Amino acid sequence: MDMDKRQKVIAGFLVMAVVVLVWQIYALLGSEPSVPVTAATTIPTFNITKANKKDYTVQLIAKKSQNEVDNFISGNKLSEKIQTLKINHNRELWYIGLYGDFLTVDEANKAIEDLPSSVKTQKPFVRRIDDVLKGVVK
Repeated sequence: MDMDKRQKVIAGFLVMAVVVLVWQIYALLGSEPSVPVTAATTIPTFNITKANKKDYTVQLIAKKSQNEVDNFISGNKLSEKIQTLKINHNRELWYIGLYGDFLTVDEANKAIEDLPSSVKTQKPFVRRIDDVLKGVVK
């Protein structure tokens, strides 16, 4: 793994740890921060076509309507964190929203744990990037 990617991964973990720590402090004090702090604010946008094919991503949503995916993303203020793709699944066109580029399944699962509950309603799950790319419609 090149050093730049390793540094990004370490920085991501540190930011997530700080987010968790802030929430724990607020929980102990019995209040919440005035601005929501979420893991979504810590993961930079990525380009799946440039990612390592052996890495993992989190599929947040899949719908047959591009508008539904766009509304979900904007409604959860994830526009700068999500890559949307059109895929062919069982001979039907679907639109998916992907979140992050992770080196391991454990890292991706940790990111899912840290997502806001409004995002978890879509039951996000981990996918290998090369698996996602197999279904992309160009």
